[in-house]
Amino acid sequence: MRAALVLVVLMLLIVCPMAMAQYEGDGKTFSLSAGLYRPINSNMREVVGSNWLNGNIAYKLSSTDSVDQVIQVGLITKNGPTLPLSTLGLTDTGTFNLKPRIIPVTYTYLAKPRSDTSRIYYGVGVGAYFCKTKMTGATGGEIPTPFSLENSDTIAGAHALAGIQLSDTISAELRYTHLFGDLEVSDAQSPLFKESLDGVSLNIIGVF
Repeated sequence: MRAALVLVVLMLLIVCPMAMAQYEGDGKTFSLSAGLYRPINSNMREVVGSNWLNGNIAYKLSSTDSVDQVIQVGLITKNGPTLPLSTLGLTDTGTFNLKPRIIPVTYTYLAKPRSDTSRIYYGVGVGAYFCKTKMTGATGGEIPTPFSLENSDTIAGAHALAGIQLSDTISAELRYTHLFGDLEVSDAQSPLFKESLDGVSLNIIGVF
């Protein structure tokens, strides 16, 4: 885990200065995107939900006729439903809910459309995902006892994407993200919830 994260950081430190040195942009260096992130893991969807909010701001480090290099900061979050503790395999009575918040910081290498008639583009990239997950709830009984747990972690990840330019300033993008670690919430004894964060996102992007 730590080795993968170190490799991501080193790559960003090497690539970013090189990309900025060769910038040949068209003046449109920033973009905003909004959409939905859907986890692939069925247990994650059951406990937290199927469609998570996803927003990003991106800066174009480099631009040529065929390639863009982009750094992006985003937010992926969802407030899960209230569920019985038995959902986690616990014998305790009571309820809980999960609220994950993920801040991805990513680098993407984009291959632009190869002709004036094509509007399809592709990309691959890597990043660091800063994850913070809060579990709140209450154990059962005549007088419920509230509890609150919080876990933070930084996970390295990689992604691949395909998009279509709808106009000069608007595009739609489908992205697959793989993280080299799981979202986890633990108490003092053991993990209560640990599942993959891999997922697919669909975003609308505006360039300015």
